[in-house]
Amino acid sequence: MSVERFRKHQERLVLAQVAEQILALCGDGGAVATEPRTIDRARIPLAAGAAWVIVQVQPIELVTGVDILVSPENVYLEMSKPFMPSVSAAVRRTGARRGPTGEVVDDVIQRELREWLAAHGRTGLPVAVGTVAPTGPGSLSMNGVRRVYHAAVAAPRTGSNVYDVPPPAIALAVHQVFQLAESERDMFEPPLRSMCFPLIGTGRGSLPLRTGLHWLWTAIVENLERHPAWEVHLTVPAPEVAETVVRALSR
Repeated sequence: MSVERFRKHQERLVLAQVAEQILALCGDGGAVATEPRTIDRARIPLAAGAAWVIVQVQPIELVTGVDILVSPENVYLEMSKPFMPSVSAAVRRTGARRGPTGEVVDDVIQRELREWLAAHGRTGLPVAVGTVAPTGPGSLSMNGVRRVYHAAVAAPRTGSNVYDVPPPAIALAVHQVFQLAESERDMFEPPLRSMCFPLIGTGRGSLPLRTGLHWLWTAIVENLERHPAWEVHLTVPAPEVAETVVRALSR
């Protein structure tokens, strides 16, 4: 780690990796039997080269030290209501600016998203599946976040609360995220260098974990082969899900 990259997140990452190596060495000695450890962070190397992906077990709104958060949205780019149990709602809720008693005084991220729609002539109209719209982080800046990329992957079914996420939309959105990140990288000081994806489509999109993960991972690997300088994170909501994800990606 260079000095300019050694922020709070990297410090915890280095300590976690050192601890994992120590525990692995202890295990090789065979002197002490240990209980299986719950995954809270794992590093998955890519077979194609030196790049790797970090899996974190925590809600996306608690991720720190990552420049870009990716938030799945519907094709109208209307974020979820703040009280909903979705990634979009968590990003909106945490990014809002609040007054002394906790009241929302500025729904920052949703407001900026509406401004983006107005600037592109899409107010009240759907965008193409896979479209990615950037906004600022609002109060998520306190976590070190500098951009939020809103990926339009979910198409609402008329007259219902159900959303459809076509699996290819996940791959298309990942490609668009990398393209946008490349175009914005040098607009910031220091340049953007890291991004974090949730398990797109496996929440309200109702895709099976295996399906959503396949399309997400395949697109990430393909893009990292072309753009290996990016540091990519996956945020996973629960330890048991993380164990499944790590096993699947480590094969």
